[in-house]
Formats: sequence, C-alpha cells, structure tokens
Amino acid sequence: MKTTLLILTFAICEIANAQGTWTQMADMPIAPLSKTLAAGFSIGAKGYVGTGNSGSGNTNDFWEYDATADMWTQKANFPGIIRKWGVGFSINGKGYMGLGYNGTAYNDFYEYDPVLNTWAQKNNYPGTIRYATVSFVIGTKGYLCTGNTASSSETNVTWEYEPILDTWTQMANLPGNPRRDAIGFSIGSLGYVGAGYISGNLVDFWQFDPVGNTWLQKANCPFGGYSCAAFSIDSLGYLYAGANNPPNFYCYNPTTDTWVAKSPYPNSTHPYALELTIDNKGYIIGGGSGSLGIYYRDCWKYDPGLTTGVEETKNDHLISIFPNPVTSETTLQINVSLNKANLVVYDSFGQQVKEIKNISGKAIKLHLNHLPAGLYFIHLTENNTTLATDKLIIGG
Repeated sequence: MKTTLLILTFAICEIANAQGTWTQMADMPIAPLSKTLAAGFSIGAKGYVGTGNSGSGNTNDFWEYDATADMWTQKANFPGIIRKWGVGFSINGKGYMGLGYNGTAYNDFYEYDPVLNTWAQKNNYPGTIRYATVSFVIGTKGYLCTGNTASSSETNVTWEYEPILDTWTQMANLPGNPRRDAIGFSIGSLGYVGAGYISGNLVDFWQFDPVGNTWLQKANCPFGGYSCAAFSIDSLGYLYAGANNPPNFYCYNPTTDTWVAKSPYPNSTHPYALELTIDNKGYIIGGGSGSLGIYYRDCWKYDPGLTTGVEETKNDHLISIFPNPVTSETTLQINVSLNKANLVVYDSFGQQVKEIKNISGKAIKLHLNHLPAGLYFIHLTENNTTLATDKLIIGG
C-alpha cells in the first residue's frame, strides 16, 4: 500500500556535524584522586559511577552525575566489599552492580534505588566467580558476558538476569575466544560484544539475539584490546580506543555492518575509562593505569549530531515515497511543484552518497541500485530553503 508521510525538517548544518562533537564536562569531584576500573549505569538524565580504583586503592564510593546541571553528588556507598573491575547496568529505573575483584573475585549483586538512595542485595551471580566482564541490556533483562574467573582464566560464558523474579539463566556462550575486558552494548532487540584480550588483543565482534539465544559474527572492530570503551546511541554503536594510541573513535552501523571513523577522543589515551549513555549523548569518564601510575577523573561528552539532531516539527509539504523500503528504484511525490530544486541523499553517518540537481515538477525518480542496504536520509531544498527531509530504507 502507498503510504503518505509527514516530513521532518532540520538544518543542513546538522548533517555537516555528523562527525560529532566532544565537550569537556565537570571532573569527578574527588581531587586529587581519580577513578579507573569503575562500574556504572545511567537512569534518565543522570549517570552513576562507583567502586573502582582511586589511585590509592580500591573503593566502594558511589557518585551521581546530573548531565543537565553538569554536577556530581556523592550518594550512598556501594554496600559490598571495596573492589574494581565490577559491572553495572540499569533496567526500569533501577541500577544493578556487582562482581569485581579485590585480591579475590566476587559474585555478589545489588540493586540501587535512585529515588530512595538505597541498596538492596539480590541473588548472587551463580556462574563461576569472575571480574572484568561486560554487560548490556535488552528490553527488561540484563546480560553479562566474558570476563576473568577467580583463577584468572578468561571465559566466554553469557548469563541473563531477570530483575522482577531476581533470577539468573545461563545463555549460549560467545562463540569466539574467551576474553576479558571486552566491549558491549545493545541496539534495539540485539546485543553486541567484541574486542577484549587473551594473550593478545582481539578484534572480533558478535551480535546476540536473546530470542533465538544465538550469536552471529559481524564485521571486526577497527581495533581491539583490553581497555576499550563502547556505548550505543539510538541505532548506532560507538567504540573508543582506550589505551590505543592515538585515541581513535569509531561508529558501528548494524544495518550495513560497517565501522566509520568519527571525531577522535580529544584528550590523551584513557585506559579502563567508564562509558555511559545519558539522554542520547555518550560519556567517557575517568580511567587510568596502575602499572603506569596514571589516573584520571575527567568527564567528556560526545554528541553524535545527526542521530539526535532531527527536530520533529510539522511541515506544510507532504511527501510520499513508494516503495519504501526500496531495492533499486523508488519515486518521491511532493504536493508542491518544484523549480530547480536539489535533492541530496545521505547515509546514516551523514556522508553524501547521491545528488540530483535542477529538479522540476512534483515527482522525483531515484535510482539506488548502487548503494548498499541500510538507512538513508533525503534532503530536498529549493532556493537554499529546506522543503522536506525523510528517511529512506534500502533493503538487501
């Protein structure tokens, strides 16, 4: 059936900003100490950071970051033994933290209520005790994958946590090498895990489907290792190089299964930094290396630009695209007569992939058979004025 869509408008400068921008925010207020190998999560417009190593030893302190006010506030301490290399995630307004290492590995697990500023102990993680694991959330369930065991051997096991029933279920192992210090995030109904370390840096990258309990190998990460950081914003994933030099930063598009370089992290390399997503912005917090005696407490915000820059406003111009999704050719119909208009097609990274100039009439024929499957944006202008923008999906 032919579908008529109400078009969204945005400034062309937002497409030009698709590389994203970095902004330094307020440091963690624990000078002259710092925070590395910490755990954390985000809830709404606030991030939470706790445990880790301060440069003078492991800790159990716990901090709230208000992204709107750019302000840090100390909250109730994490109730477990002081530790580093723990793990955290949030589900339905509650935070969850546990596991970790302090001369021995731990399997305790706790729920944090930000409204009451209280902690409650939950059922212990039932697998082999481990640390340096990675987490992601799909729907109302959290997932832990990979890590080091109490005997300091890497693992590739995956467990699912259901917070309402407070239950753990073992899932299919990550098919790649066992590893520690991997990266992970979720996009929609799928999880992603990759990179990490076992007797050398790993770059393989995997997609997890909890419905089928299956893993599928995807395009390798552009770099790997033991101290990268990753987060997701909307439908894209982001990977920070951590200890790698220079501190590169890449974006992963699951639709096209490709990695594209973005604006690099602007500071020096920060191994073992904590990554958070707050209100569609990414944050890299702290980091450091005990072996090098270098610790950090700075906080940097990444704004991806295009992925969050579309303002949903009414537009007098109605446009229809049929077919959409498209395989090779589609037609755009607009309810005004065009005169020397210009149409540009951008991929999901904001890169121009097609342009048609001097368009007249009310119909535009688009031939797209040369483009790979994925999400695209169209931008229609006339006399330097934006008439309409919309999303276009090219199927496989």
